[in-house]
Amino acid sequence: MVSTISCARCGTTLPSDAKFCAACGVRVQDASATGWVPAPPTREYVEYRPKFVYAGFWLRFVAFIIDTIVVNVAIAVIGMAVANTSEDGLSLSGALNLFGNWLYFALLEAGPWQATVGKKVLGLVVVDGRGNPISFGRATGRYFGKVISALTVLIGFLMAVFTTRKQALHDIMAGALVVKRPTGFART
Repeated sequence: MVSTISCARCGTTLPSDAKFCAACGVRVQDASATGWVPAPPTREYVEYRPKFVYAGFWLRFVAFIIDTIVVNVAIAVIGMAVANTSEDGLSLSGALNLFGNWLYFALLEAGPWQATVGKKVLGLVVVDGRGNPISFGRATGRYFGKVISALTVLIGFLMAVFTTRKQALHDIMAGALVVKRPTGFART
């Protein structure tokens, strides 16, 4: 049976006749003779930069069409019920439309899905620059930023075609990205 020794520098198990450590390259006699003791292992901070597959303009456009249908049908059903029970149904319906759209987009994009129904169907999520979920405040800013994107003669939306991370103006303003859902993705 061959006897073994441990490298004094890295702790690798070596045959007793080894002259050099196969792992760290230190001369075995030198390490043991000098009494060199390895430093305790340290954890270095490594910034995690996830690789994203950004959602392009047309994929996002289809998601928006799906969302528009979902929101308008829901608001129409609720609006008809409210209009029948209220004298001032028209103004109440308008307020419901404004707040309903905002809450739909902000709550769903900041919620566990990280996506509206349209984005979920197409396998997209809304994240910040590091891949973390966005907050309700950031989702609200992103929603109202769409007004500015629209006021720029829709150029704010078309920016998603030309920017490297496929961001529209409202995404840039909110510091958000729309990306394809990674495999095995789970919100923590």
